[in-house]
Amino acid sequence: MLIIFKTLPLLFFLSACTNYFLLPDRLHYSDPRNESQLDYEDIYFASKENLKLHAQLIKDKGERKGLIVFFHGNAQNLSSHYLNFSWIPKEGYDYLIIDWRGYGRSWGEAKVEGAISDSVEALKLAWEIKEKRKYKKFIVYGQSLGGAIVAKALPAFKMMEKINLLVLDSTFYDYKKIAFDALSSNFITFLFSPLAYVLVTNEFSPKTELKNFQIPILVVHGNADQTIPFKHGKRTFAQLGTSKKWFWEIEGGKHIDIFMRYDGKYRKKFLDLLDSL
Repeated sequence: MLIIFKTLPLLFFLSACTNYFLLPDRLHYSDPRNESQLDYEDIYFASKENLKLHAQLIKDKGERKGLIVFFHGNAQNLSSHYLNFSWIPKEGYDYLIIDWRGYGRSWGEAKVEGAISDSVEALKLAWEIKEKRKYKKFIVYGQSLGGAIVAKALPAFKMMEKINLLVLDSTFYDYKKIAFDALSSNFITFLFSPLAYVLVTNEFSPKTELKNFQIPILVVHGNADQTIPFKHGKRTFAQLGTSKKWFWEIEGGKHIDIFMRYDGKYRKKFLDLLDSL
C-alpha cells in the first residue's frame, strides 16, 4: 500500500519524466464483501480517450450523510486501497474509489498526465452519483500521490466549488523536491540526488492550483512518515490559498496510517469534522 519512492529504479536517471512515480499492478488483493462484509458496485466509465476505467462504489444501507471520492496512492490498485475506508460506510458515508489507467481493471498505460485527466472524469462520475443518490455532502480525499494528482485535476471539475471538503493525506506538491529527498535518503543514490532538479519535471505539480483553492481543505501528515517526509505536508499546507483550512499533525504517524491505528481517535475526529461542515 505504501508509495515506494525510496526504491525508484535507476532508470529514473535516464528520463525527464514523472511516470516512475507510478507503480500499478493488476493483482486482485481482496474483495470488500469477503474481507469487510461490505456491499459494493463495480462501475466502469470512460477516459477522455475512451479507455475503460474501473471504480467501486462501496456502500451501506440506511440514511446516507455523504459521498467520499477516494484517490489512492501510487502502488497496487483499488482492491488493496479500499481498506483505508472500510470502516466508514457504517458511519453514514459511502465512498467511490478510482483506479487510473493502467491500474487494476482499468485499461491503458499508467502515466501521471493520464491519471490527472482520469481524475477529472472520475470527479464528474462521482458528482453524477451524488446527485442521483441525493448524498448531502461531497468529500474528495487524495492520499499520497493521489493527493498531488487530484489537486492538479480539480480546476477542470466544474462543480469544484460545491465540494464540502478536500483532504490531502500524506501528500506533496513538488515532484522535484520529493524526488530529491527520496534519492538523498538512500546511500546508493545520494550522489545522484541533485539530478532530481534537472531530470524530474514539475509540469504536473499542483503548486499554482493549491494557491487558488478557496474550498475547505484538511491536510493530514504523520511526523514519522519516512515515505513522504513530514515537511512536505507542512509545505503543502503553506501553499493553500483558502482561509478554510486545517492541519493535523499525527504524532508518531507513519505513511497513510491515520485510520488504521490510534484506537479510532482520528476516525472520530474526522467524522466530527464532516458533521460540522
